[in-house]
Amino acid sequence: MKSKTQRTCVRLLGFVVAALGSLTAAAADSAPRADAIRAAVAKSLPLLESGARISMEKRKQCFTCHNTALPVLALTAARERGFTIDEENLRQLVKFTADFLARNRTNYLAGKGQGGQALTAGYALWTLESAAWKSDATTAAVAEYLLQWQKQLEHWKVQTVRPPTEESIFTISYVALRGLKTFSTPEQRKRIDRRFEQVRTWVLKTPASSTEDRVFRLRLLRVAGATESEVRRAAQELSQLQRTDGGWAQLADMESDAYATGTALTALHQAGGVATSDAAYQRGLQWLLKAQKADGSWHVVTRSTPIQTYYESGYPHAENQFISITAASWATIALAEALPKTTHAEGKPTPAPAPKKKAAVDVPFKYGSPDEPLLEKLSLAKAAESLDRTSLAWVQQRKCGACHTTYPYLMSRMALGGEPSPAFAEVRRFFDDRTADWDANSKTNKHITRETVANAASLAVLDAQTAGKLQPLTRVALDKMWTLQRKDGAWNWPKCSWPPFEVDDYYGALLAALGVGHAPDGYAQGESARAGLGKLRAYFEKTPPPSLHHKAWLLWASLKLDGLMSNEQRKATTAELLALQRADGGWSMESLGKNWVGRESEQANPDAPSDGYGTGLVVFVLRQAGVPASHDALQRGVKWLSSNQRVSGRWFTRSMNGVEEHFISDTATAFAVLALKACE
Repeated sequence: MKSKTQRTCVRLLGFVVAALGSLTAAAADSAPRADAIRAAVAKSLPLLESGARISMEKRKQCFTCHNTALPVLALTAARERGFTIDEENLRQLVKFTADFLARNRTNYLAGKGQGGQALTAGYALWTLESAAWKSDATTAAVAEYLLQWQKQLEHWKVQTVRPPTEESIFTISYVALRGLKTFSTPEQRKRIDRRFEQVRTWVLKTPASSTEDRVFRLRLLRVAGATESEVRRAAQELSQLQRTDGGWAQLADMESDAYATGTALTALHQAGGVATSDAAYQRGLQWLLKAQKADGSWHVVTRSTPIQTYYESGYPHAENQFISITAASWATIALAEALPKTTHAEGKPTPAPAPKKKAAVDVPFKYGSPDEPLLEKLSLAKAAESLDRTSLAWVQQRKCGACHTTYPYLMSRMALGGEPSPAFAEVRRFFDDRTADWDANSKTNKHITRETVANAASLAVLDAQTAGKLQPLTRVALDKMWTLQRKDGAWNWPKCSWPPFEVDDYYGALLAALGVGHAPDGYAQGESARAGLGKLRAYFEKTPPPSLHHKAWLLWASLKLDGLMSNEQRKATTAELLALQRADGGWSMESLGKNWVGRESEQANPDAPSDGYGTGLVVFVLRQAGVPASHDALQRGVKWLSSNQRVSGRWFTRSMNGVEEHFISDTATAFAVLALKACE
């Protein structure tokens, strides 16, 4: 029989459980339904279209940020998610923007600009970017103007004060820098790189005050290539301004409104990496849904003193129409972002954007030949340029990850130290976006398993190298990885007979182990990894490495994740690797596998000459295993690497796949960098 105290505890526990259940149900109820979000976007679009069209017709010489730029950004975002829009109206708006810039081309080349100066020019370029406009002579002229305008300052300044959109130095600096990043020319690259560095240095030391400041400071940090820790800190500062009602306010003494809420949500998602499923984002969406008027508009009261003759643009709310259509555009984008990218409502695939430059690195996508001459002296700066060039070109042109190029790049580039280059920021953003959009793409992406595992591994290694904390999207990638794991502990990996990476399932399991082992914040000890790790360890226990190459990777992974190799196995593998060093001090990739799976008919050549990948991998792994940098074998390996860099900055390695581009040389460059830095 229970005592009175026991009965009281049981009743209290029941109350707690009931209360928690109510809270959970309430939280679930507070998350807006997809159909409610879709209905809100659908109601908003006709008003945005008419407001933009009528303003264009009435102000034939005047591109505006509020009635042209922002509606176009909203319309293109909605179109990507299957909404039917007036395509001819959008085409006219984009042409109107391009024509506006073309009329001012002479002024741009003279460094004079147009009304609104860098803010207007930056928003106009953003408008063209959203519509996949190709770079041309006019956009090059605008980029030149942005380089010249206020170049004596650390940032750009607004010419008139019309809060909130035309007030913040962070806003104008963001749109200007974004325009330079998207529409730069090769001839402008060096000056743009210097401008990026100048603005990045300034923004890191400059605090924000208003919500507008914080929104665009976060965006500016991302586009300028600030570290993930700086971006995360800025995102946290913006998140902390969310009100109890779920919205954001422009200023501390104001109420929540659609402009502040829409801009905050889109910045947190697009620049801060906050998922649209995040509780704070969902509360913001709920606020926007409640604030939307019956006609589909949002009403925000202006704080700006009028400086132009009043006219009706077709958007509601009279003297508040300009800030209201701007707010509605941001609100529409924030809502649309919560929906998966899909096809047009009429069933046609969303057109892919035309290729365009996305970072201040614009070098043709070419790979060196075996006959490329050697550099006279080792240059890590040239190595960085090569890594940036090849990986940026790959994601821009191939639109995917690659085991030989982009994933090793993510694992190695920041080992060189310094601030992230614009190219690195672009590549990192590409993989963050891929991770964030998996739910939308998983059914159509036949390589979803490979991408999931490789993304998770490379991002986890990168997080360990840089911020030392697990980034939210890296956690998403790792958690997604477990959902694709087979019962035997491995993953279905491509078997294209392309050694060494795409020949067997074992390599995919190696990447998974490497990622979990490197993941900061004790991820490997967490509940989400426990079951999967048990199966993964069991897989390695019963499945021997099919090659010494894979055994070298297993050695590396075992130093980060226990239960993969015993100390005796590590010592034996170290001895095997040391024994294969060639007389010239290097190692050969081919010597690390006798019969590569899928190529049994063609024996690997154990006497193949030393190459960049074999040498870089072995030196780096041995260094991780505790072999001192002063060891004679490692010293000779470093000497080989120092003497065999090509003039492009890369280390050549012959492909075993018959590929003339020798993509494995990108991997070689990544591991050469890791090896050299590990032996400093």
